[in-house]
Amino acid sequence: MPVTEIIPLALTAILASMPVALAATPILASALCARALAKLGVLTTRLSAVYEAASMDVLCANRIGTLTYAMHMDLNTLRTLAFVAIVLGNQATTYNNRERRRLWSSRPSNWVLASPGLDILIAATLPLTGIAMSPLPIPILAGMLAGAAASAVAINFVKVPDFRRLAIT
Repeated sequence: MPVTEIIPLALTAILASMPVALAATPILASALCARALAKLGVLTTRLSAVYEAASMDVLCANRIGTLTYAMHMDLNTLRTLAFVAIVLGNQATTYNNRERRRLWSSRPSNWVLASPGLDILIAATLPLTGIAMSPLPIPILAGMLAGAAASAVAINFVKVPDFRRLAIT
């Protein structure tokens, strides 16, 4: 198989594995952070210590790689960010999995539009109002929504040529 066909296929596999690897991502990130801290001479006795360190003014990265350094976010705010990222990321994946052609090639049914719309409304309202979780500012939520939409479009542009190349119709 030529390299020009392997690269888009590998990129598709990486993007498609993001929801699958979501459960392992925090553990892997903690292990990597603990290893990096050990190289600096810091002894971490348990992986949860890395999360506890994130509540201080320390560098911390969430699953999509957004750095929250100097934003002074505590652990509960990072949990709220993770909740919103999971909901929005799953919506992007759902819309891409719905259609083999372009994302916008067919109009979804009213139920397919209403269900994710309600999910996004709830996932945005809870952090905006601070109900049952730490509040988040509107610019952060808007940026996460834009990032999820950009992710859906990016996955779509990789998915369609790969489906065509692999003769999946």
